[in-house]
Amino acid sequence: MTIEFLKKIPIFSDLTQEDLERLCNSTDEIKLKNGDVLFNEGDVADSAYVIKKGQLEIFKLSGNQQILLAIRETGDFIGEVALFQDTSRTASIKAKTDVTLIEVKKAVFDELISVSRSASRSIFRTILSRLRSTETLLRERDKLAQLGTLSAGLAHELNNPSAAIARGVNILNELIEDIINLQIKLTELNLSSEDVNNLIGVISNLKIKAIEPQIFDPLVKSDLEYEMENTLNELKIDNPWEFAPLLVEASFSPTDIINFFPHLQPNQKQTIIMWITKIYSIMSVRNEVSEGTDRVTSIIKALKGYSYLDQGPVQSIDIHEGIDNTLLILRSRIKRGIVIKRDFGENIPKIQAFGSELNQVWTNILVNSLDALEETDRIKDGSAVIKVRTSLKNNWLLVEIEDNGPGIPKNIVKRIFDPFFTTKEPGKGTGLGLDISYNIIVEKHRGDIKVFSKPGSTCFRIYLPVDITKAEGTSPFDEYRLVDDKKLLYLLKISKTVAVFGISDNQEKASYTVPKFLQSKGYEIIGVDKDNKEFLGNEVYKSLSEINKPIDIVLIFKESDETPKIVSEAINTNVKAVWMQEGIINEYAAMMAKDAGIDVVMDRCMRSTFKRLIEK
Repeated sequence: MTIEFLKKIPIFSDLTQEDLERLCNSTDEIKLKNGDVLFNEGDVADSAYVIKKGQLEIFKLSGNQQILLAIRETGDFIGEVALFQDTSRTASIKAKTDVTLIEVKKAVFDELISVSRSASRSIFRTILSRLRSTETLLRERDKLAQLGTLSAGLAHELNNPSAAIARGVNILNELIEDIINLQIKLTELNLSSEDVNNLIGVISNLKIKAIEPQIFDPLVKSDLEYEMENTLNELKIDNPWEFAPLLVEASFSPTDIINFFPHLQPNQKQTIIMWITKIYSIMSVRNEVSEGTDRVTSIIKALKGYSYLDQGPVQSIDIHEGIDNTLLILRSRIKRGIVIKRDFGENIPKIQAFGSELNQVWTNILVNSLDALEETDRIKDGSAVIKVRTSLKNNWLLVEIEDNGPGIPKNIVKRIFDPFFTTKEPGKGTGLGLDISYNIIVEKHRGDIKVFSKPGSTCFRIYLPVDITKAEGTSPFDEYRLVDDKKLLYLLKISKTVAVFGISDNQEKASYTVPKFLQSKGYEIIGVDKDNKEFLGNEVYKSLSEINKPIDIVLIFKESDETPKIVSEAINTNVKAVWMQEGIINEYAAMMAKDAGIDVVMDRCMRSTFKRLIEK
């Protein structure tokens, strides 16, 4: 590779002669034949490449299909996105022709960025452009994939009732022909007006029985059918086994049949019993057909509600209806063993929102929950649960979708809403579902979405403003923070005892100086620590439960990840407030405390707050 060739490539054009020479000496040349794979989606990224000669095709797996994203040619720099983001490969690359490549190892790439601002800017522009191009393509592909999934689910949901309708219509055609012939025989019996009235009464009862047939234990039903068959035999009714099950289902007893038109001859009774059982069958099948058509109607209604067909982009939205429609559309995805529990709040108002896009959010989150549960053994024992809750928090509508799957690892939670980030196998996810959901909630609706996860529980919390015009510039999670100075002042004045987590003997650390300051202002300071026995002259306890006096404030200096456990302990101790010292932020812990009725202060120094509100 010559220096002249490198200078023609934008990313290297501003490097000094010395840097170019060092780069030349730190790279290797690779040759690929037409069709050879350079790397696959999901591979570890350890190099970037310059195409010296030939063409490469870039593919991304979506479902079972490879999507061509781009074709790169001589002079293009590729593979830098994964190195820059420190992630695995987000696409696959193979040779379209015979290719010669210059390999730039990760260490060389990192050094290049650190020594050349122009190279950094060029790489950034290149990555940004490629990400936008890829994201646009994959977003459209993701929409089509989601449409395909929903269409498959709808086809499955429509198939059962439509098949029942078709089957019922065929049976009804046969029964109607039979009943016409029986009607002729029935008129030949020359029944009295009293007999006709009795038959009319029987038909009225059959209508009710056909709508709600009596349910029997299988053994009991078998015994009743056997008894009915014997009675029909005694009455000299032909083929009694054909009528006995239907008569039992219609709640006739052997005594009813014996007392049924006692003055008629057996052949006459045969005609009436055949007519009654055919009428009952017609009514039963008619009800099945009616249930099938109702089911089809409800599915179509849910589909229209899901997509908000024939409506403008912004409508007055019933959140519960949208969630129900989404669950109905996804019903074919909900495997046996997964239970959906709804806990909808009362008096939840309608909100102005983009209805179809909110349903896309519910779909993305619910599908993720279903995928997570399918990887567990909970489906086998029926303990897999997805809970959907709604409630009103001041001026915010809160939707919570929680599953009891394996949970999301801590290192992944932080990136869960990043575009293209996915933990699924290549082809099973574009990594855009939650990114799209985040943008819909935050950008379009001025709301907020958070995920809180631990083993056995993953909960998405979505906040939507009741009035979107008043949501600008505020955060729903501010509801969990005590930020009002009057309330803070009141809290500081009424509190007497402060339990401190994360104590330190280092007199230069805030975990020592802040409690020391508070002690000098009259607060009783009690340390909580498993290793220390004494702090600021007072006994140290291993847990809050060991302290035999009321605690007003729990002051936390521990790492943010340890905060939820401390808050759980504080909730059981009935403290007034949890105070997370400056630099400590844990919204999940704040949520737990606030929901338990405990005030929360986050990311504030208690000493500074005291000085600002009380000493001044």
